[in-house]
Amino acid sequence: MTVRVSDGNGADALEQFAITVNEVNSPPELDVITDQIVAIDDVVSLTASASDSDDPANELTYNLIGDVPEGATISETTGEFTWTVTDELSDPVTVTVQVSDNGSPELADTETFTVSTSGCPLHSDFSQWTIFESGGSGDEIGTVDRSDCAAVITEGNSFEVGLRASFIVPADSSQISFTYQDLNFDTTDPNFINDAFEVALVDRFGNSLVDTHADDRDAFFNITEDLPTAIGDDTTVDGRTVTLDTSNILVGELATLIFRLANDDSDTESSVTITEVVVPELSSAAASEAFVSGDSLFDRSVPSGQSNEAQLVSQNANGGTLQSSANQFSAVNATNTSGATVD
Repeated sequence: MTVRVSDGNGADALEQFAITVNEVNSPPELDVITDQIVAIDDVVSLTASASDSDDPANELTYNLIGDVPEGATISETTGEFTWTVTDELSDPVTVTVQVSDNGSPELADTETFTVSTSGCPLHSDFSQWTIFESGGSGDEIGTVDRSDCAAVITEGNSFEVGLRASFIVPADSSQISFTYQDLNFDTTDPNFINDAFEVALVDRFGNSLVDTHADDRDAFFNITEDLPTAIGDDTTVDGRTVTLDTSNILVGELATLIFRLANDDSDTESSVTITEVVVPELSSAAASEAFVSGDSLFDRSVPSGQSNEAQLVSQNANGGTLQSSANQFSAVNATNTSGATVD
């Protein structure tokens, strides 16, 4: 800029100077971060993204502030966030991301998001679930393994293997559901009774609380090798998701949900994966009340004098017997601990 001054008599003087207009620093802006819902042992992985309107743009740095979950990290330069959720979260965890610039003065913006677990009932240690097995031996015994919040049941050489959990039927619940996948029957033994995957909901005495897929059976859902799916009247199936209407069960009833593979042949590789279970709150105390020591509802054995082709039976806590629905066997005589015979 030039300034000119004159004395009115023809004499003047000029002076030049520069004016520099400094930019006023504007704060960076973080994009909204979507809340995350994951299964236990899943990795929360996302990238925080921010913009800066300054010209030239300032250098941006990302950080986590506030209560940072143990193990959670974010890249200062890229905004890449990772956190492995190793336990069920009773409440959503709030994570706060901050981005700051290197302007003068330094300015920042923050965004919060929550991380919740998907209600996976299959905790890393199967807490509140009981794994049961009968008839197996050696290294090929049947197993129940946990993988990515799913239960993988493999028959091995066990007669029966599975898992169960108990709960008190609440007033605000009218159904339970589960989703399974990868049901693979081992067909290498075609000359014996076929394997079966089945699910039951029973009371403390082993009696079914809902309509079963056949008379004198305890399971509301049954898939037997080479046979179509069989369900009770209270059960609906949509693809691999099975829903059970529990609205007719008395509130306060002690209920036990059972998943099992029944194996009555010599093959060992039948397996199924339970990927989701939606049930009322499980209760370890309820499980203790439901299964009195020495009165297992699930240790099925072949009655004396009967072959493996015979109907399986299970002794209930009253000394009676409950016939397994596995493989839809024919009924046979069995003797309970009171000496009575059940046909």
